[in-house]
Amino acid sequence: MALKDSFQTHIIGSILDVGSWEVSDWIRVIIRLLILGGYVLVQTLISFKIFIMELFVSNPITQLILNINGAIWSCIPIFGKYGKKIVPRLLSIVQDILIPNLKKLEMLVKLSFQLHLVEMTLKDKKNVQIFVTAESDDLEIYDSQGNLKTTLILANHRSLNDYMLINYLIQNCSRGDLLRKGKKHILKKSWQENEIPIPRLNFITWGKIVNFPHLSLMKNILMMDENAFVPPTKIKNHLTRTGNQVLTIFPEVNIMTTELSIVQRKLNQDYPFVAKFYNVLYPRFKTFISTIKCFAYIKHVKLKEQNGLLSNARHLLTNGVDKIILKAQSKHTNEEENAQASMIVDLPNFYETAEMTIASGDVEEPEQIKEPVVISQDLYDLTMIYYKPRYTNVGHDHINGQFTLHDGYQLEQVNPSIFEMLKPEKDFKSRDDNYTCSKPPIVIMIHIRKHELGPLLPAKGRNLEKWLESQWLEKDKMIDSIENGIKIK
Repeated sequence: MALKDSFQTHIIGSILDVGSWEVSDWIRVIIRLLILGGYVLVQTLISFKIFIMELFVSNPITQLILNINGAIWSCIPIFGKYGKKIVPRLLSIVQDILIPNLKKLEMLVKLSFQLHLVEMTLKDKKNVQIFVTAESDDLEIYDSQGNLKTTLILANHRSLNDYMLINYLIQNCSRGDLLRKGKKHILKKSWQENEIPIPRLNFITWGKIVNFPHLSLMKNILMMDENAFVPPTKIKNHLTRTGNQVLTIFPEVNIMTTELSIVQRKLNQDYPFVAKFYNVLYPRFKTFISTIKCFAYIKHVKLKEQNGLLSNARHLLTNGVDKIILKAQSKHTNEEENAQASMIVDLPNFYETAEMTIASGDVEEPEQIKEPVVISQDLYDLTMIYYKPRYTNVGHDHINGQFTLHDGYQLEQVNPSIFEMLKPEKDFKSRDDNYTCSKPPIVIMIHIRKHELGPLLPAKGRNLEKWLESQWLEKDKMIDSIENGIKIK
């Protein structure tokens, strides 16, 4: 999907939807976008100041200036012993006061952004209904002492709003009634304790570990392809530096759209040996395997030894199959179709051993370890689907091609745009019947499934691939099951 089309689909939304907006709707959405942009601008400025100050403090030239300063003042009697303390004291103020306070302020800006974004898009919105299936497992991210565990979440990717939705779920896992006391209380507590009081959450995506739209993330999205991943060493260093947190992965990388589902159906026909998916895209494995290898290293789990002969034979066979597929693509598809296929299937399906293992010398040991990294014994698989009810005489299932009736209504799977989710709700008291009926609610269904992490830690890369593929096959069936189980009245 071209950049222009992606922006139209995921950010602005359907012309039919936004075309009916009133001027007041546009003004309020633009104001909210400016507020979110303001967070990014402030964070960028603070980050740049921290970078400059740290560079100034740790620069070899600064050390040279200190030596020269001391030598000069040593030649001056009486006042020299006071004068030579001025520059070191200024450096101490920068290093011990200004930089830590700027880092606290940056943390506050990011936290405020996360809280404010969820507040704008999902929290207490009557036109957005979020349901967790009755069969879902509980999302347990704390240990018996109430301490946060490093927990892995896998999720399918249906919308850019997935980021807000997972933030919403994790924020609601906060201990006590912290969220009820409001954003100001949370920010005040964060500043006083120099710690994020809600569960820390980050996404491993596009070669970054983030929960904020940094400019570096935007650069990666524009310049890297879908195969970008974070090596185990970087994940380990991140956890050691920042502490326990929830890590979320979208193995599909790209958002499931009608266009990509059509391309995937064509791949299902052309390559019968590829697993067939209808409600999800084929998962990519690198980020998942990288994270599992990192967890295995932290928990001191020895990886299963690979048979050298069999491993090499499998490697050669895989390369051969990949070349055959790529040659077939070059003969029967054009460049645009090849690009679309690569957005779905990660054809070069092998991994460099050096990238997927951690050597003891690769891990950066920080001066002060924030806290011991405790890996949860479970990982969680989230299945998320967005719906809008639509009245119709005959319901057509665009994915499986089946015709079904839902008492005059059809649940239509949708990809809500950022503009649509940011649009404030009007006062319900002032709504007339026509307005209410013309604005169907967005229904979000979530299924949470818990898996034991232990058996995955010593597994080979190929076995991890098979495990993730099997979970995605189950997820594909789960989406059909959820849709068939919903009754519209």
